[in-house]
Amino acid sequence: MRRHDTDVTSLVFGLIFVGIVGLWALIASDTMGLPDLTVLGPALLVVAGFIGLAATLGTSSRQRARAAAVSQAQPGPAQPAQPAQPAHPDEPTLIDELAPDSTPAKDVEPPSDPQEGKSSTS
Repeated sequence: MRRHDTDVTSLVFGLIFVGIVGLWALIASDTMGLPDLTVLGPALLVVAGFIGLAATLGTSSRQRARAAAVSQAQPGPAQPAQPAQPAHPDEPTLIDELAPDSTPAKDVEPPSDPQEGKSSTS
């Protein structure tokens, strides 16, 4: 079974949810009152944030180590990607569709500027 990466967002929101349920349980059982919540609520968010930061740093260090191992295993340069070939010889490729028309343009006079003939005397 392949080990998957940690989803940090899900981890942090799960910790916040569990913390809120825990605070609710403490208030419902009269173990603590609402004034205590003004201290423990922000403390819960700070702890969840620190755990999220630690998980992010741990994940990024594992990814760097994995990338270093892969680069050592593949000593040669990467091969360039081959352009897509059409399935049928008569079928145009994307480059053919986007290329400008190769027929020469007809000689057309550019439109005259309506302000060109007027003199500015103001």
